[in-house]
Amino acid sequence: MKKNAMLLLLTLLAVSCSGKKSTEKKKIVDLPPGNTMQKKVELKSVKTNEKPVKTMKESLTELDKVKKILASFVPTELKYEKSDLPENLRPLLKKLIEAARIMDEIFLIQVNRKNPEIRKEILEKVKSDSDYKSVLDLFDIMAGPWDRLNHNKPFYGKKLKTPGAGFYDTKLTRKEFNLHLATLEQALKTEKDAREKSRIVRELEGLKSLYTVIDRINGKYIFTPYSRAYREQLSKAANILEEAAKLSVEPTMKKFLMSRANAFRDDKYRSSDEDWVELKGKIEFVIGPYEVYEDGLMGYKASFESFITLVDSKYTARLESIRKFMKDMDTNLPYDHKLGQNKGANRPLKVVNELYTAGDTKAGVQTLAFVLPNDEDVRRKKGFKIVLLKNVAHAKFDKILIPIAKQLISDAQIEKITFDSFFTHTLVHEVTHSLGPGIIKADGKETEVRNILKDLYSHLEEAKADIGGLLGVEFLAGKKVLPPEAVNQSYTTFIASIFRSIRFGANEAHGKANLMAFNYFLKARAITFDSKIEKFTIDYRKISAASREFVKELLEVYTSGKYEKAKEFVEKWGSIPHVLKTALKKLSHIPVDIRPIYPLVKELNL
Repeated sequence: MKKNAMLLLLTLLAVSCSGKKSTEKKKIVDLPPGNTMQKKVELKSVKTNEKPVKTMKESLTELDKVKKILASFVPTELKYEKSDLPENLRPLLKKLIEAARIMDEIFLIQVNRKNPEIRKEILEKVKSDSDYKSVLDLFDIMAGPWDRLNHNKPFYGKKLKTPGAGFYDTKLTRKEFNLHLATLEQALKTEKDAREKSRIVRELEGLKSLYTVIDRINGKYIFTPYSRAYREQLSKAANILEEAAKLSVEPTMKKFLMSRANAFRDDKYRSSDEDWVELKGKIEFVIGPYEVYEDGLMGYKASFESFITLVDSKYTARLESIRKFMKDMDTNLPYDHKLGQNKGANRPLKVVNELYTAGDTKAGVQTLAFVLPNDEDVRRKKGFKIVLLKNVAHAKFDKILIPIAKQLISDAQIEKITFDSFFTHTLVHEVTHSLGPGIIKADGKETEVRNILKDLYSHLEEAKADIGGLLGVEFLAGKKVLPPEAVNQSYTTFIASIFRSIRFGANEAHGKANLMAFNYFLKARAITFDSKIEKFTIDYRKISAASREFVKELLEVYTSGKYEKAKEFVEKWGSIPHVLKTALKKLSHIPVDIRPIYPLVKELNL
């Protein structure tokens, strides 16, 4: 979770995909300096055992850190083409934003069940001390008191974020949970009683479900469906969606809003996912639980989010010409195609301008694109959508990527960095998420790759889309869908964007993916660093060959069906080399990401 003749958008991602967004991060080394505070400030969070700040020096250090992190997000108005938005859609959009804001409430709890309480405490301090406004602003950006770009290090209080976020009992470990699952699976093999066997199946399904919260009470594992865990919020959101449906004149929008409202009440999302794939009209609206990045314990639980976007009809029409090559692009990937590939019947591509976001997708780094739904059954039956956020991409390209490129890419190659190549690679990146082996045979049974790779899946899937996307650009250029110069432009723009992406934190899904590719290219000497001028040069012949080998090795991990092999691959290529640390030090004055401002909210008086 990009541009001209065939516009697209990949290099800076952070998706749904579906990536998207969300689960892991590494230390930021490029935060700009903040303003020094001349007073003592105690940064202490709810119900923690940390000691209060005792010295002015300590308090200044803590608040300075907050201001530095906050300054790394540059406030940016995300403009949209007002001519694309008919006046009669504004009442509908107002309702959609109301529903989306509820996703913020739920996601805050999903990150940590005490988050609302912590935010309330900070807000009270702001009333008596304006210096806390920066803490509140950063809390809202990060959806909690942990820095998503720095190992989830707490910036308010000292309590660490648990891997299971707010989805699991805070004391539950991965080892314990896996042991319980294994015990149930073994019992299922030997149990003779039909009723008990049915109970075991229900428990396994409930524990692994995308849509349940897990607790452990007196040693007993309890799973609670989202519709009950977040009943108050989801009931309100469902009612608003039904009100919005009455305002819509687009039949497919009415259908989706009604079916998604029902899903909020019964946790059955498949039908409304199918309705969303068939959604038409000027408004592209996403709402519900989708990505599993926030679940750092098992990678099972889906987070609530929302996108409200306005279709850019001009660029969407251009991108449609790519669709007919998706099957060929899959064939072009280096893996054993006898394992099969899950292809949807319909693959609508859209370029949109973002009007509003909420929940998971809004936290931390802003995504450039998303591919939904994630349900493989829906994809096989209905397909999926690739939605590219053009105004977000352009903002990041202008304010972040170009300044980074001027610092770290050789002068002779800087001219190859274009918004067109950036946007184009994003589209191909998103297409590539849907290519390759999605379901394989493991222990004689068909299973989704994501279930085997668990917490490592997001790292590897983003790497597949990144570098497989570069192979896709080469393929499309070979078919004359893209101009010949698009290949080297895409490689150059991608390398430049690696530095931006890794600044998100090298443990975040997209950052880790880029880091693995960077190390692979570095070893292959596809990129070299001139220590005298402190800039990188790309060898285009070597980087093409290295890209194919990287994807080949990665997809062998997919088809192996072995978690251990995935772990070995990530550990081998996922550490930050010294040369990269040196390079990142040059970027301290450049923002890490944008902090979106949505003009429509003001226009609608919300």
